[in-house]
Amino acid sequence: MKKIKYYSYVFLLTSIMGWFVELLYSPIFRNKIVLPGVIPPFCPIYGVGFVTIMIITNNKTNKIYSYLKIFLATTLIEYIAAYISEIYFNHIIWNYHNYLFNIDGRVCLLYSLIWGTFGYIFIYFVEPHIKNIYDKYNSKKTDLFILILLVLFIFDIIIRILV
Repeated sequence: MKKIKYYSYVFLLTSIMGWFVELLYSPIFRNKIVLPGVIPPFCPIYGVGFVTIMIITNNKTNKIYSYLKIFLATTLIEYIAAYISEIYFNHIIWNYHNYLFNIDGRVCLLYSLIWGTFGYIFIYFVEPHIKNIYDKYNSKKTDLFILILLVLFIFDIIIRILV
């Protein structure tokens, strides 16, 4: 139960961080402001990605092997997210058709390398600090805050499905 609570915390935190990253990224690289998600400030692909790489790299002894696992996991998550968005919601989230070594325009080598690197930095340099903060401030109030954010996130998913 303790790990599930921590993973929920990281999922929510990185989903919110990802929302802000997308918000800052869009005017710079897309030349327009794009509000990611339905209910700010959640961008769940980030939460799914970071929790997944935490789970698959729990044994951090071999850094090259960890990077390869992160690279493959983030590529697979990005492909699945793009596929679901296109097939079920008739929405193209991103388009990598103009990039070398792309697969159906949903993933490409350049962004796979970028996400692999970000994931590696997160696991080895950022997540230990998140864990320290979580351990230091973990309380009933934290649990309530996580529960409220999870309810908001679930509400966001329901709206996505219904709209």
